[in-house]
Order: sequence, then structure tokens, then C-alpha cells
Amino acid sequence: MLEQIEGRLREHNPPTNEFVSNKASVLIPLNLHLGETCLLLTRRSTRLRSFSGHVSFPGGKRDKDDKSDYYTSVRESQEEVGLEQEQIHFVGKLEQMLSPHGCLVSPFVARIPNLFEPRINEAEIESCFWVPLSFFLDPAQHQLRQHHDKRPYPHFTHHFQFEGYHIWGMTALMIIRLLELGLGHQSIHPLHHPQAPHWIVAAQNHRETSINPSFA
Repeated sequence: MLEQIEGRLREHNPPTNEFVSNKASVLIPLNLHLGETCLLLTRRSTRLRSFSGHVSFPGGKRDKDDKSDYYTSVRESQEEVGLEQEQIHFVGKLEQMLSPHGCLVSPFVARIPNLFEPRINEAEIESCFWVPLSFFLDPAQHQLRQHHDKRPYPHFTHHFQFEGYHIWGMTALMIIRLLELGLGHQSIHPLHHPQAPHWIVAAQNHRETSINPSFA
């Protein structure tokens, strides 16, 4: 499964929106954990002011000194879970995504050592956990919720419940897109609402002076 993902993502070159300064990056770490292809996820500390307690991949906002979006993902992964640069084997990247707050997020997929033991930065991360990709491939685990709020159009959020962890929103969407690109998996639910701007187009068209076409 890992080899298939690496092969397919090697040929995937999504466009990059270079017109936004409010940016963040995440690392999507894959390895063989207890014999299964797994993702490493984190739960953010409840003491943080933003997205406290949320499940996410290692990552964060781009600093002015960061050399690239990928560098941001590597730096943040080292700070949050102790992943060193030499332990990270770049596999590929997914399409940029626009957060509900207008932040452009770049997801990078990487392979990490099978025996990696996270070193948690407790100021930012409450816990780390491994989830087999087979869990996300099971249609029974995937829930879709439609929302009608103050945005000018309806939108979906994707949800998974794994051993007490609630995986949803952008993190869930990244996982679904990874499975689609890396394994050819077709979700039982649509990735975006048919009455809303396509999430890939919304991210590429976003400008910081424009009205925020965000999604969750």
C-alpha cells in the first residue's frame, strides 16, 4: 500500500497559489505500524487558543524565516512530535486547502521510520496516535454532515470517530484526498458541496483582499 501511494503521488503535481501570505503547512506521516500502513495524527493541547483539542497532522503557520512551505511542515513536525529532518522521506503533496479563517494550508505526504517514537511537545500537543489506512477505507466509518450557517452557500464536513478521537474538517478531507490520489479510492460521500465553490478552485483563486470563499 505504501509503495502504491508513493508511486501515484510521484506523478501528482498540483498547482500552488503564490499570492497569499497567510499560510500554513502540515506533514502527513505514513509508516508501517504493527504491520499495517498507518497515519500519525495528533490531538492539540486544550491550552492552546486556536483549535484547542482538535485532531490534526503535525504542522502550523509559516514563519517569515521559513525557506518554503515544505520547510514549514518539517520544522513544525520536529517541534511538535520530535521528527527530525533526516527521518522524513518526502513522498508528494496534495492540493492546497483554504481554512475557514482564510489561511492557505499546504499538505505534504511523507514516509517516516516504522519504529518512530514521538517526542511530544506538551505545550502544543496532548497526544499522538496511529490510525490504519484500512480504517478510513471502511465506508461505515465515514460520516458526512451538511451545514447551513452564515456563509453564502451550504457546505459539508467529513467525520471519522477512532477510539475516542474525532477526526473531521480539513484533516478528514486531507485523508480522503490522500486515499483518492494514492490508492484510487472513491469515497461514498462527495468531497465538496455541489452548490459551493470547488475546494481546490477556491484555494487557488483566493486572494487576501477578496471575500473569503472558505470551507470546512
